[in-house]
Amino acid sequence: MAKQVAHEVKNPLTPMKLTIQNFERKFDPTDPHIQEKVKSLSKSIVDQIDLVATVANAFSQFAQLPQKHNEIFDINQEIKKNLNIFSDEKVYFHTNKESILVEMDKIYLSRIITNLVANASQAKDDHRENIINVDVEQRQKRIFITVQDRGKGIPEDMYDRIFEPNFTSKSSGTGLGLTMVRKMVEDYKGVITVNSEVGKGSTFTISLPNSVQ
Repeated sequence: MAKQVAHEVKNPLTPMKLTIQNFERKFDPTDPHIQEKVKSLSKSIVDQIDLVATVANAFSQFAQLPQKHNEIFDINQEIKKNLNIFSDEKVYFHTNKESILVEMDKIYLSRIITNLVANASQAKDDHRENIINVDVEQRQKRIFITVQDRGKGIPEDMYDRIFEPNFTSKSSGTGLGLTMVRKMVEDYKGVITVNSEVGKGSTFTISLPNSVQ
């Protein structure tokens, strides 16, 4: 974990250093636009500092997940609540039972669902409409949660890497979302897998043991 933290913190430090060195070389106190250039330099450095703070905060949250407070509730109703924040997206919920009781932490479940659906939303392909399906099924003593999108898809050789800390294919972000999801799923002795095809979309499947009848 220490290597990932160092890597993510060093990333914004390099452009900060180059920006300051470049400004120092070109600094001219008689330049009539010097105030604007100083203001631009300050903004650039502050933006990079904010990025370092964001990275540090994300790793802190990852390292110290909140203590679990398990309770029995209907997972269907709770996931529907989680999906309400994606009102601008075409997200559809399906289940094989009207009510499925589970015993787990609602905050953990919320983080798992919102991370997966947010990723599915961000994976959209500009050439077609992205429809996201969230399915919940109870099969004997296990619960299966599936999040499927019609986005860009993930190359097969990246299946394992997407769960690694600091891996991201996006232009921004810390690459900790799926790492955190897997950690929370495994905290409940569950498993998360991915199946994807480039140009067609991805399906993330979570399997969790469930002893609540």
